[in-house]
Amino acid sequence: MKYALFDYYHGPNHPRKFAEHIEQWAFADGFMNYAFVAEHHFDGDFACCPSPGPLLGAASQATSRMRIGALGFVVPLWNPVRLSEEILFLHDATQGRLELGFVSGINDPAFEHYGVEWDTKGELFWQLADAVVEKIDGKVKTIWFPSRDKNSIERAGGWSTAQWVQPKLDVVRTLFNHHRGYVTQAKKPDADYDILREVYVGETTDEAKRIGGEAWLSFWSRIHRTKLKENIGTPRAERWREMMSIEQSISDCSFICGTPEEVKRQIDYLTIQTGATVFMADFAFGDLSHERIIRSMNLFKGAISDRGHSPLADVAGNRGPTASGLSGTR
Repeated sequence: MKYALFDYYHGPNHPRKFAEHIEQWAFADGFMNYAFVAEHHFDGDFACCPSPGPLLGAASQATSRMRIGALGFVVPLWNPVRLSEEILFLHDATQGRLELGFVSGINDPAFEHYGVEWDTKGELFWQLADAVVEKIDGKVKTIWFPSRDKNSIERAGGWSTAQWVQPKLDVVRTLFNHHRGYVTQAKKPDADYDILREVYVGETTDEAKRIGGEAWLSFWSRIHRTKLKENIGTPRAERWREMMSIEQSISDCSFICGTPEEVKRQIDYLTIQTGATVFMADFAFGDLSHERIIRSMNLFKGAISDRGHSPLADVAGNRGPTASGLSGTR
């Protein structure tokens, strides 16, 4: 199992927000294999990073071991030449540690502001993504790609893929198996398969549920306010409603919460049930303070360090040119 930090850059801005997030990345560098930030636009209650480049540039100087990247760049909103330049610059800044993620976008208003037709984003995504891949000419070896659509997974070929709208574990397993079957049949290198969860680790179960549970409800309440209206009547909306129950969310492993020992068992269960090879953790959610986030991360570090190996040993310095991973995140 490999481990990744995922950063939505969630919540309202304040003077120390950027510095605190870089400190969290620096702390994760001691025990995580990867760290990712998401590009989001006009989505302040949920995620507040419209430009991953500056954060990745700063993180490249505060870290030295884990691979870092955007998961992902909203390709239809970029000029492919400009995005190619951004990627190659960050590749150099990270001394070859850059992980590249492409997404087609989930926020309709952002497309309106950028003057891009929402209904054309699928076709535009592939057109521009192919152009970028050609321009970067193999400099970045791995491409992560969030998708729950089987046709898109196959279209992406050897790319890694990720999903951010929390499907049940059996759905994740089905997607992972489909991708494994496809890459085997197509004789492509197998992928990493990553699953994303919010995580809060406490000294006791009660502490974890009290502090982490409050942050969890705050986090998903904001998503409800900003996203529910546009998804009324869809399975996604119903899934979000289910996740407003803390006990239910912990029991079905939508929310990883508890003591280090409990969290370790939850991650083991996720791995068995889904076939995931990368566990991606979002520690900075809801209204958690920087101090509580670092404390939770430190307890998480202890939980995964007890497995008898160093997580950092699992990541090769130079992955194959078509290495990829499917992610069963939300």
